[in-house]
Amino acid sequence: MQIVRSDGVNKEIEILENFDFRLNHYLTDLIFLLPNQNFIGNSVKSEGFGGGIFSYSIFTFVEIKKQIGQKDY
Repeated sequence: MQIVRSDGVNKEIEILENFDFRLNHYLTDLIFLLPNQNFIGNSVKSEGFGGGIFSYSIFTFVEIKKQIGQKDY
C-alpha cells in the first residue's frame, strides 16, 4: 500500500510492505447478526484503519433486548 501525504506544496510518500486490511476486518462486528454467533459473552476483535494507523477494538455481546412496542409517527 502506498500512503501519500501532502500539504499542497510538499509531498511525502510512504510504502507499507505488509499491509493486510480486508473488508472482513472492517465488518467484523456484524458477526453478531449470524444465528450461531449472537450469544451473550461472545467477543470478537475488530481491526480499523484510518489516517495511516491501525486500530483494534474488542466487541462483546452483552445483552439481548426485545422490542416491546412500536411507536407510529
